This record gives sequence, structure tokens and C-alpha cells, in this order.
Amino acid sequence: MLDTDTKRRIDTARDILVGKVPDPKSQVEQITIALIYKFMDDMDAEAEELGGKRKFFAGDFARYGWAKLMRSGLGGHEILNLYAEAIAKMPETLLDKIHTAFGVFDTFELYTGEPRTFPWAKNVIQFPSGYKTEVKSAEMQQTGVAAAAKTDGRAGDGVLTIEEWKAGEKVVLPNHEVFQLAAGTLDPVAGVGDLIIVSNYAQIKPRDLVVAVSGSALLARRLNRPENHSEIFVLTGQTVDPSTLPPPVIVQPDTNFRKIVGTLFAAHLLPVPPIDADREFIALPNPGVIDQTLKDARLFKVAGRSAEPIALEGQYLITRGKLIKADAIASLDGRLVVGIDENGTSYFKRLRCHNTLVVLESLNPDGLTAAEILSLDNSHALPKITGALEVIGVLFELPNAKKAIPSS
Repeated sequence: MLDTDTKRRIDTARDILVGKVPDPKSQVEQITIALIYKFMDDMDAEAEELGGKRKFFAGDFARYGWAKLMRSGLGGHEILNLYAEAIAKMPETLLDKIHTAFGVFDTFELYTGEPRTFPWAKNVIQFPSGYKTEVKSAEMQQTGVAAAAKTDGRAGDGVLTIEEWKAGEKVVLPNHEVFQLAAGTLDPVAGVGDLIIVSNYAQIKPRDLVVAVSGSALLARRLNRPENHSEIFVLTGQTVDPSTLPPPVIVQPDTNFRKIVGTLFAAHLLPVPPIDADREFIALPNPGVIDQTLKDARLFKVAGRSAEPIALEGQYLITRGKLIKADAIASLDGRLVVGIDENGTSYFKRLRCHNTLVVLESLNPDGLTAAEILSLDNSHALPKITGALEVIGVLFELPNAKKAIPSS
């Protein structure tokens, strides 16, 4: 049993060492790292006494040894700066092992300790580059509205009325980044290999799609906040294949989230991303795809529910700037399009070409919406398709120029 004076001394020492770290587990981790640091220097000193060589604090790393940090003549700030510099230069494998050890303890405590205890990983990586400059230089034009063709139309029927404006409005993404999705965690909004547009400033609410760093993992998930545990957030994946559904991840509320504000269907333009359980999104292997995809793109605001589940009411379909004529439509096989028939009816569906037949497949997974069958030459007594706009993505919200202050 500790007496009052001993407990006070321990609390004072802890406040001096890690007083600015609020989480007790993080305090213990920082103290443990410092103890291991000193033990490494003690082992080096013992090796020298026995005629051996220093193993840990040797060569360019020798000046960071514990004895060197504690030598007379150094001020408190100098000691702290040298220690922080040494920790930053430590091999990642050592820090990873320390973080892993504390993760194992957290998991053990979750199942054997108090019910309100939740484990979360300590972040050991940063966000990859999202090529913000390239994204900002790709201008789009908001040129019209894609409205549900019938007010009583069924949600997700894909039938649209396109209203084009005489003059477009320029849209620039001023403080945004683009990454490639490497896991099927955002179905049906985006698939593996597609691109996700991320805002560096947009306000995030529960149920939003986000990217986040958690421990050594890069996650692209939906953000949830349990009603009975407001002190945590839960990141959940969504997939059409139950066998690939990832387990939820519990994270702290102050985790560095960034809001996903759009998708680009560009998987066919890039290599298939490697399979890595810790990388649900990655940096673009070719940043030139941003300009290739977004340059001269057009935005049509969605009105009604005909474009569900890919695009919701109030969001924006991103299309190519030019209409593809019927004689070149085969180049869009397998892509999302707004197809237009000879009667002027527009359909937001997936295009499939079969010789002179064109099948516009429904995007609605409930199976209640039929496909549309058109022809390229009026054969089979079918309506003729006259053109198609390739849909290259969806923008969930327009940028807020007043809040888009570039981060340093």
C-alpha cells in the first residue's frame, strides 16, 4: 500500500514526464518507451565494459545515448529535443513492436476489464499524397439538371430528364485530394480501383463516408457514432459480397478524418491496386489520370431518386464534356452512361453492346427495375440509341469557397 507521500512523488514525476498526454494508457506507453531507451544504452555500456562494441547507440546514433542526453551542460529543452529527434529516427520495426504490445494489452483489457474500455491503435503512418495541386487545376462546369422523368417514378429506375443551361458555372475543387480505392469497402458508391475525392476542410457528421488513419492502416469507411458510447466512433465497411465485409474499427473522436465528397469511375485507367489488409486506399500510381478524367467535365445536379443508389438527390453526376454518337458507342461498353434514344428519353444505366443491340442495365440492386433494350440501327423494331454521355463520377457536394482555406 503506497503512503500519501510516495503517491504524491509518483504523480509529480508522471506529470513532469507525460503530463500533457491525457490518456493514462498513452502515458504508460511513453514512459515504457523511455525505459526501453535507457535499457538499450545500459546494454551498450555493459558491452563496452566487457570489451565488446555498442549495438544500439553506435555510429551516427551514438550522440543520442542516454548518458549523452544526461550529461552536464545541456538544458531541459536541448535534452527534450535530442530525445524527440532520436525517437523519430528509431527503426519503425521497434516502434511498431511497442505499439503492437500495447494493442495486445488493450484487446485483453477489452474482454477482461471494464465494459466501457475500448482499444484503439496508435497512429504510426501519415496520409499519402493526394495531389492537391493537380486536383485544383482540373476545372469542371455545372451545366444543368438531371431530374427524375416522372414524379411518381420508382426510386432507382434510371429514367431522367436532362435540362441543360445556356451558360455553365465553373466549379473548382480548391482544397481537395484524390486517392485510389484499394478495397471493396464503399460498395456500391465506388469499387476497387475507382478514385475517391476527399475534402481537407469539409465538416464531418455521423454516417458520412470518410478516409482515416488508424494505427498502421489507411481506412475508407462510413463513420458511425453509437448512441450508448458517445466517446467513440466506429468505422464500418459496406460491400455487396458478405464474405468480404471487413470487421468494424473503433477509433477515437479526435482521429484525423477527412470527408469523401465524390467518386470517379476510373478503375479502367489505372492498374489494379495490390491487395493489402492495411491499405483500403492508396496514392495514385499516375497523377495524370486526374486531368485525364476531370478536364472539361460537366456536372448535372440530380433531382429526384431515379439515379439511386449511385447518386442521391442533390448530388451531381460528373460526365464527359462531349456526347458520344451512336457509331462510337461501343467504346463505352461496360461504363455508366446517360443514354439517349430517338424519342429523347434519357437513361442513367450501365451500357452493354451486343452486335447491333444495346442493353442499358439497371443499377438498382433490388431487381425491380428492368433493363432497357435499344438498337444501333432500328433493327428488331426497337428504339434507336442516338448518343450517350459517359458518367465518370459523382460529386456529393459542391466546394465551399469560403471555408476552403488550403492547409499548410
